[in-house]
Amino acid sequence: MPPPPSDLSRRRAGLGPRLAGFVAAFLAATLAARGVRLLLTGRARLAPGPAASAEPYFLLYRLTGVAAVLLASWLALRFLESRRLADLGLGGGVRKAAYDGARGATLASGIFVAGFAALLVTGHARIVGTTLDWRALALQAAPATLLVGLYEELLFRGYLFQAIVERLRPWPAILLVSGVFGAIHYPNPGVTALGAAATALYGVLLGALLVRTRSLWTCIGFHFAGNLVQAALLGSRASGMSFGASILSVDYRPTLFAGAPSGLEAAAPTLLVALLALAWVLRCGAWSARDGARVLWSGAGPPPPTATRSGTRSTPPS
Repeated sequence: MPPPPSDLSRRRAGLGPRLAGFVAAFLAATLAARGVRLLLTGRARLAPGPAASAEPYFLLYRLTGVAAVLLASWLALRFLESRRLADLGLGGGVRKAAYDGARGATLASGIFVAGFAALLVTGHARIVGTTLDWRALALQAAPATLLVGLYEELLFRGYLFQAIVERLRPWPAILLVSGVFGAIHYPNPGVTALGAAATALYGVLLGALLVRTRSLWTCIGFHFAGNLVQAALLGSRASGMSFGASILSVDYRPTLFAGAPSGLEAAAPTLLVALLALAWVLRCGAWSARDGARVLWSGAGPPPPTATRSGTRSTPPS
């Protein structure tokens, strides 16, 4: 049976033109977002330094960024794929978004709390005080980390990633995009090569989560909670950035074991727990390295059944 016309048109377009189309749309939308910020505030960029994410302007900066990547994704999906935004793994309504986001947030919180506990036990971190500033948490830290999660997941696990998966299959796409994801964070304040490599590892975990669940909400929840728990609860920088308020004031030893100077996400115990989480996700995964587009583009239906050891065939859950 011949494939639908939309599939034929996507094949003729090829991966290169599709990626070029998205990048062009994203750059145009980003320039428009910069113009909006300049018009509203007289500023177009963030101030240098780790505290930039703690100022109110950061919320406008990231909000316009989210709008830009959403617009670029919609244009690429509409005109290059004949698909909807929901097909990126954003469908299912509010209840599914909340459920999947909570699953990702729970996993991220467990990873960073476990890593922090290990640093406390080994003497590489010490709690020196507590501060509870609900206003700063609710009005700056929480929305800032949520917008960062939305922006980076839409950009790195959204249209670009899923188009590459369709062409290259999951693992090459996961490794390629995760490498770029880590490199993009390298210029952040205090992020070392080790910190960038740690970020790339979390990119691999996020890519595996997306392929496993086919829900971008799971990745957004993970990213949001990971940054919030590090910066607003455990007193650490998140990818070199602080978000203003932290419930715990923590003295981290300036050692590689404790992740210095990048932060808790680069600490050895945290990375070990993240690797265990990745192994768990892969073990639970019902997808094969041979699967391509069938594992994503959630609007296209579930992936095909996979053979089990007993010889029966089962359909993986979505």
